[in-house]
Formats: sequence, structure tokens, C-alpha cells
Amino acid sequence: MATQLLFQLHLVLGYVAWLLCFGVYVWPRLKSMDPFEAQRRIRRYVCGVAHCAQQVSVVIH
Repeated sequence: MATQLLFQLHLVLGYVAWLLCFGVYVWPRLKSMDPFEAQRRIRRYVCGVAHCAQQVSVVIH
């Protein structure tokens, strides 16, 4: 297999796996919550990821 084809296949399969996990575990849980609570959980997760990225950036530099 060509390297470019292998990379694209790996990329697509990674997205498929992520979407499968999101569709099975995350989406049903968010749909069952109060909309305000769901937004709060998403915001906490996104801010936590951004905070971790800032810490890694500081450590690298």
C-alpha cells in the first residue's frame, strides 16, 4: 500500500471510531440531561482540555 493511502485510511478509521464512541456513550447521556447541565458539562470539558494544552505549551517552551 502507498504511504499516502495508508495514512488517509488510518485517519478515516480514527474518525469512525471516535464517532462511534461519541454516538454510543456521549450523545445519549447529553440528550438525557437538562440542556443547561449538558452545556455546563461540555464547557467544563472544553475548558479543561484547553487548560491542559496551555500547561503543555508552557512546559515545552
